[in-house]
Amino acid sequence: MLGLSQFTLAAIMKLLDEQVLPQVNAEWADTLLDDLSTDLQKTLGTDGVLVFPSAPHAAPCHYCLLLRPYSFCYWAVFNALKFPAAQVPLGLDGQGLPLGLQVVAAPRQEALCLAVAKHLEDSFGGFKKKHNIPSKS
Repeated sequence: MLGLSQFTLAAIMKLLDEQVLPQVNAEWADTLLDDLSTDLQKTLGTDGVLVFPSAPHAAPCHYCLLLRPYSFCYWAVFNALKFPAAQVPLGLDGQGLPLGLQVVAAPRQEALCLAVAKHLEDSFGGFKKKHNIPSKS
């Protein structure tokens, strides 16, 4: 609570998840993940990609995601599936926060994923440095 712990808040929350909350049925989760992976691999094939939001909103302040715990699902699902994904910076929103999207391809299609990500980055201008705004004194 006071920020004096040697552990991060995320690590503490993970311990609570593992030791306090009910456990997920591992067999059910593995079957669901395998079915999703198979379906998505069939859909993408060797020449398809998903262009998917990186998050439901611009970059949040630290610890704000604790108030929106499911925002991580935008990228976590592809991590769990072990599909290659690339984050593509697109610029800044009106408040100067970074915006982007992710490109996702089927397993073993990393070159395709990176080629599409590079094309989008080049087309949209890629990373934009936020202009330093003088602080009010």
